Amino acid sequence: HLGIPIRVRGEVWGTLSFSSSAPRATPLKEADLDLVRLVGIWISGVLEGKDRERQIRELDARAQTILDEAPIVLFGLDADGVFTIAEGAGLRPLGVDSTDLVGQNAFELYGHVETSCAAFRAVLDGGTRTWEADVDGVVYTNQAEPTYDPDGRVSGLIGVASDVTEQTRSEQQRKREADRLHRFLNVSSEPGTFDEHVARV
Repeated sequence: HLGIPIRVRGEVWGTLSFSSSAPRATPLKEADLDLVRLVGIWISGVLEGKDRERQIRELDARAQTILDEAPIVLFGLDADGVFTIAEGAGLRPLGVDSTDLVGQNAFELYGHVETSCAAFRAVLDGGTRTWEADVDGVVYTNQAEPTYDPDGRVSGLIGVASDVTEQTRSEQQRKREADRLHRFLNVSSEPGTFDEHVARV
């Protein structure tokens, strides 16, 4: 009987065994043992590859779930500003999906969104940018960085946009209420004006 452990990422997953009911006439040679070890290493490599494939599939599924549910957009542009990818539930408030954007030029579609166009140009020049933009009534915070070809030249950009419209509106409402309270306190602190101010409110 001869057995060696099969390891995947350093953990023992099983054992590769060779056995025979008949006794060997000669002892195993070192070359025989090396062959068995090589077979074990090969099997371990195959199993690790399949395990990596499984992990990648799981990660892809999780990423797709996030894109389908979270208010974000994963976007990419080539060096000319043409959308190469545009995925995510964050597109829904705009009434568009991936098929409406991929293949279209971002500078032509969203030329009226100056902050985004300026950021795209800066990233395509090799920089990284974080910015906020109002796109047709939907407010996004954006992060983008350049991508490179094998020769080190900028080939495009990849970025993520998060829909923060509700948070922005809530913050604006809080600011308006705070300003109103501030004005009220300033007026009420003036002698003889509190009753007049309350009457106006």
